[in-house]
Amino acid sequence: MEILHQYLISHTIYKYLVADHGDMTALNQIDRSLVVQVFLEAVTALCVQSFFVFRIWRLSEKKLILVVPIASLIAANFGVATAYAVRGLRLKLFTELAELEALAFSMNGFAAAADVAIAATMCIILHSSKTEFQSSTLVINRLMLFSVRTGLLTSACACLSLVTNLTLGHSFVYICFFVLIGRLYANSLFSTLNARQRLRRQLHGSVSDLSTIALQDMPPGPVDA
Repeated sequence: MEILHQYLISHTIYKYLVADHGDMTALNQIDRSLVVQVFLEAVTALCVQSFFVFRIWRLSEKKLILVVPIASLIAANFGVATAYAVRGLRLKLFTELAELEALAFSMNGFAAAADVAIAATMCIILHSSKTEFQSSTLVINRLMLFSVRTGLLTSACACLSLVTNLTLGHSFVYICFFVLIGRLYANSLFSTLNARQRLRRQLHGSVSDLSTIALQDMPPGPVDA
């Protein structure tokens, strides 16, 4: 998925900056590879956000009341992005993209809302799992901070894409932020998977410390004669 996404980005840059350099008529035409990127980013967001929702479902002991609202935002984001891509393939000029402004705003809005909801729900679940032991609480705090960081980057990028589309819609500045969203989703997933071993070691270390403390606090047993 990432290789295909990188190919489409490279193809788009080559077309507008090399092949069609100086041709104002060609620069106003929409290259299909640019529109296909919208659908690829929607698929990436769907997979990554669904993974995080699955984690919430397991950590919350399968509480649908926490999962269904977030899943609805994810489904809405994917549906809007798919509609944007399908309608965008029918357009030929960038000036015609004004017809899809409502879809573009909704797409970025749903993406940011889903990321914030995922991070907030994860923090609430982890906070409720805290214990009186400092070592295990430290691990949970790190998990909460990690959840906020992964959700903050993608939601901030989606918000920047939305704001620049509203204020600088004719300059295509928003495209820079929109293209980054897919990469940030992939990086957030990879960083989460790569951090599991480190967090497990920290958790096992805290469990070992708790076991040592518990054994030290036990009263000595009777000594056999």
